[in-house]
Amino acid sequence: MVKYLSYMVVLFILLVIAGLSYLSKYNMDNVSINLAQEYIYQLPKMTVMLAFTGIGMLFVFYVYTMKDLIGYFKNKKAVKLKKKLDDAAKHFERGQNYFISKRFDDAIEEFKSAILGNPTNIAAFIKLADAYMQNGDTENAATYYSQALILDNDNVEGTFKMALLKNAVGKPKEALNYIEKILQKDPLNPASIAQKKELLEGLSNWDELIILEKEIIKSLPDGKQKQDEYSDLIGYEYEKAKKTFIEEDYDVAKKLLKSILKENDKFVPAYMTSAEIMLLEGNKNEAVEYLDKANEVTGSMIPLVRLEDLLINMGRPADLIRIYRDALARNPENDVLRFFIGKLYFRLEMLDDAMEIFSSFDNAAIYFPEIHKLRANIYYKRGEFEQAANELLKIYDIKGMMHIPYTCSYCGHKSQDLMHRCPKCKKWSTFSFDLDKVCRV
Repeated sequence: MVKYLSYMVVLFILLVIAGLSYLSKYNMDNVSINLAQEYIYQLPKMTVMLAFTGIGMLFVFYVYTMKDLIGYFKNKKAVKLKKKLDDAAKHFERGQNYFISKRFDDAIEEFKSAILGNPTNIAAFIKLADAYMQNGDTENAATYYSQALILDNDNVEGTFKMALLKNAVGKPKEALNYIEKILQKDPLNPASIAQKKELLEGLSNWDELIILEKEIIKSLPDGKQKQDEYSDLIGYEYEKAKKTFIEEDYDVAKKLLKSILKENDKFVPAYMTSAEIMLLEGNKNEAVEYLDKANEVTGSMIPLVRLEDLLINMGRPADLIRIYRDALARNPENDVLRFFIGKLYFRLEMLDDAMEIFSSFDNAAIYFPEIHKLRANIYYKRGEFEQAANELLKIYDIKGMMHIPYTCSYCGHKSQDLMHRCPKCKKWSTFSFDLDKVCRV
């Protein structure tokens, strides 16, 4: 295009010269030029015309020459910038490869080079901060996350990672501010909602968690996710009740626990904490009846195990046996229940009854090492040492004869102590006894 215009200019100049040559034959008169009162010049018309024509041509030449020069320098600058950006992109790509390979020091150097080549590359600032985080350098990580947010204050990734950093350095409230910033623009951002829940849990802010969970449930269609969120809501309500229980505000705790059981009458932790309040208030008989009812409603062994210790300490083993037998009558195929009745008989020195229960497992399709340990002890107490030895030979890993670990039904996590919330999957009311998974050697 520039070359074409240059030809047009040359052609125009030639045409002007030709036109002036033609006009010069008919315009030979002089023209007075007054520069001042004393300075008057007589010039031929053609001279004036040629002068102004020359000035015009020089102006046109200047304009097009400057345009070409500006275009040339702009193009040269653009080429240089493109090369710089291409080099920066290569550094960024190498940095990502080093990051994936866990060579974080090398990744840091590459990301720094990428930023030098392209100071507006937000992704490079964030990845550089990520690399520093992986190296445990939270100070530099915070610097570069902040730089990313200076470039784009609304960048979701940078804001979210700054929240993670603040939480990692023990500043959950500041982290929460960053998460709130994301949720103001995107109230249903899944990662931010999950992080907000985690932060509020760490702050034990159960009231706000309950409000948040109710809002989440309202926004979800019916399905598994909504059911999971509803389970979390019950769990947060329980944590609030437990907090009041720990603070010894028993009246409020009882009301909250009662409300939870209206929503979900299978929620075992609420029964257990309610029973503990009854015991602390001196209502042992009421607690016994309540735990018995809890087992009947939920089908869980957890209330029966608490009842066992309670009634034996109260000197009421006969009531305990009756409660166990009633439970077994309601669910005669429950192997876990039969196992615990056998353990109870053994604990009460009712060896024949215990042996009868444990012998009923001989033809079971599953293998319970704990039963052989208990039977070995029964033979030992009877003085039948050979039979006791035979029972012990059937197993090869003896671990705590009278104790069965609690097992999370959701993720399989095991605990020697009862927990109302699994520390691994964070689900409530999931611990039970699983002989098939826990007792298998």
